[in-house]
Amino acid sequence: MATASEVINRALRLIGAVAAGEEPSAQESADALTALNAMLADWERRGASLGFSEAVNASDELDIPAHAVKAVTYSLAVELAPEYETNPSPLVMNEADQGYRRILRDAIGLPRSSVTHLPSAHGWYDITSE
Repeated sequence: MATASEVINRALRLIGAVAAGEEPSAQESADALTALNAMLADWERRGASLGFSEAVNASDELDIPAHAVKAVTYSLAVELAPEYETNPSPLVMNEADQGYRRILRDAIGLPRSSVTHLPSAHGWYDITSE
């Protein structure tokens, strides 16, 4: 598991708000922790259940599965970007979107689609010819 601080620091680095090796200020960490808790509570309401319980301090372990940490981190970066008057990169946006979709799919149990069982066609078929 990751701590809230680890997720927050990486999210801030992803949007360029904090340089590598630097730490955010206490106020930045507190604001990001509030955003993180709100985002994860919203995910829970939408059905993307991670078994989340609110983090009180940045040093708290996040009660989320290890496979969800990247999605949470990238999504938090997208959430925080407007506060720092920046736009997340397309990579960050894509990772956040795809990560959230995976978590939501896993939470509601949607199977992956497969079309291998469907017949294949060769050439064009004109439905008006019959």
